[in-house]
Amino acid sequence: MRLKQFTAWLSKTNVFYFALTMCALTFVVRLPYSIITEIFNITDISFDGKLPETRFTIDLYFLYRVLIEAPLLETLLFQSIFFFIYRVFEINKWIIITISALAFAFIHYYSLHYVIGTFFVGFLFMYGYILRGDNKKRPFLSIALAHCFTNIVPVTATFIKQNFFM
Repeated sequence: MRLKQFTAWLSKTNVFYFALTMCALTFVVRLPYSIITEIFNITDISFDGKLPETRFTIDLYFLYRVLIEAPLLETLLFQSIFFFIYRVFEINKWIIITISALAFAFIHYYSLHYVIGTFFVGFLFMYGYILRGDNKKRPFLSIALAHCFTNIVPVTATFIKQNFFM
């Protein structure tokens, strides 16, 4: 019953609280996978030889792309369009959420662990988009802002690491 109450609150709360909550949830849904890879010492496979946190130089253009452009564009491509398809063709929501999450994950092809972790985030974003969209509570803005907040955390961590620990 508490999960239903939580999703009811999430579907109706204001955009800011929704985005902050979704941001926190993105780290919660990735946590079990991260714990498993650490416990069993599962090596990541980089698709281009670089780890995600070492491939970027943080400047204003990078911040614009990661905190504004990517959340807006990816919300349009991987949530809005899939929501439209979900509505028009009346596809089962779990199928559309899974397909959207797979598409979202595979454009984040930095490494195998990154793709898998991003699948869970994409799943959560699409679920949140449907939740907000079904209640006409500004789903695009809600997910784009959640995506932006989610990106702030690793960007900040990377900035600190690059400037103080490398």
